Formats: sequence, C-alpha cells, structure tokens
Amino acid sequence: WLLSAILLPIATFVFMVLLILYQTRRQKIYLPDKEIDSPPMAIPPAIVGVLFNQKVRSREVAATLVDLGLRGDIVIIDRERGFAFGKGKFDQRLLGYEKILLSKIFQKSLSSDRVEIERRINNHFYSKKISIVSAGIYALSTRLGYFNTNPQKIHAKYKLAGLACLILGLVGFVLSLKIFTDPPYIVFFWVGMMLASIIIIVSASRVPIRSVLGQEALANWYAFRKFLTNPEPIGFEYESATLFERYLPYAVVLNCEAAWAKRFGNHN
Repeated sequence: WLLSAILLPIATFVFMVLLILYQTRRQKIYLPDKEIDSPPMAIPPAIVGVLFNQKVRSREVAATLVDLGLRGDIVIIDRERGFAFGKGKFDQRLLGYEKILLSKIFQKSLSSDRVEIERRINNHFYSKKISIVSAGIYALSTRLGYFNTNPQKIHAKYKLAGLACLILGLVGFVLSLKIFTDPPYIVFFWVGMMLASIIIIVSASRVPIRSVLGQEALANWYAFRKFLTNPEPIGFEYESATLFERYLPYAVVLNCEAAWAKRFGNHN
C-alpha cells in the first residue's frame, strides 16, 4: 500500500508530462529567426494573451484596461495625489467582454480613483461578471479559429476529472480510517490518488490545444515578441514618442513589459 501511494502520483505525473510533450510535438511552434516591428494582426491584446498562454490571467484584464485607455474609452487624469479614472467615449467598437469589464469597474459612477479601481478588481476578480469577461475572451479566441474547441471547456474537463478523483480519494481516506482495523494501510492508496488528482488539476491548462491557424498565428506573435525584447535601445523620434504606449498591452500579455520598457530607458 505504501508503494502504491508513491507509484500512483509518479505514474500520473509521468503520464501528464508525456501527454504535454506529445501535444507540444504535434503542435510545434516554429520560433522565428527574424523579428517584426509591428503587431502581425489587429486583434485585441486579451486574445493574444489566450493564444500565448491558453488561459485568461490577470494580465489579460490589465492589458485590456491599458488598451481601453489608449482607445479613449477610459480617461486617466493625473492628479497631485494619484490618478483618477473616468468613463470615456464608450464607442460602438467595444467588444462584449470589454463592456462587461467596464461596467464592473465603474458600476454606477462615471469616475473612480486608483484605490477604488484596485479594490473593485481585487475583490471581484473571481466574481460572476469577471467570469463572463473570461468566457467572452475564450469564446472570441475560438471563433477566430485559434482553437478547434474552446480551451476553457477542454481544460475544465481535465480539471473536473482531477477534482472527481480528489473527492473519491478523500472519501476513501475517511472511510478507510473508520472501517478498517488499525493500522489501515489502505489509506496510503487514497493519499496517492489525491496527490495524482492534484497533479492533473495543476497541469491540465498546460496541455497544448491550439489549431493549425493558432500555431501559425502564435509563431508570428513570437516574431513580434522578439522585437519587444530586443535589448537595443530605441532612439527618441517623433514617430516613436507614443510607440511604448501603443505596444504596451501586447507586451503585458506576452510577459515582456519590463524588457519593452527597458528599450526606452533613454527617453524622458
């Protein structure tokens, strides 16, 4: 029984690693040799983030807010003691998940300060509205053809299977303590099952599930990321005055905003 507690999670870990490696080999992303100095396609930063990482993180929400600020849908006012955020024009180009995100942040008021914005996002990041925002990002990514099946649903199936095994292991563990005579060595088996379940839940979102179109698109975004992370400083010119802000949302979702900012270290 002790051996089963050790071998079961190890076998599960090996299986998940082999599954991820197999899917990665099937969906190999060819890293570009050359960089491109502009976004390869005009899609929202949040969609790029899902394509890059296969899940909606806080980075996708942050990048969406920055993008909305650049488009004028959010007005950011610099005050002596901080920043104030207000509703902008709210034009018809807003996507569904963007409208929901803005309604969550501003609620019934037209403006909020930085502290209030942070409180609402931190307190409600896992609320129903934010879940709808995430679902909207996943759905749009799938409709654009970057995934054959909604990644949220696929990963949910893996996690649901892991959660079911975790509950089964917990129930078996409790019943073993009550039914079997002391010492109930069978509890080692249930402990092994619970550890295996946790491995499935944690690693589920790492299984690559991009479509062929998604793989090709991601390769292009890697070429753009290579430009964002290029260590060579960008000189100050009239055309580059707003370049940092324009590409910042993409740098956030591609996990390279620090490297992108470093390229502008010589600017005022």
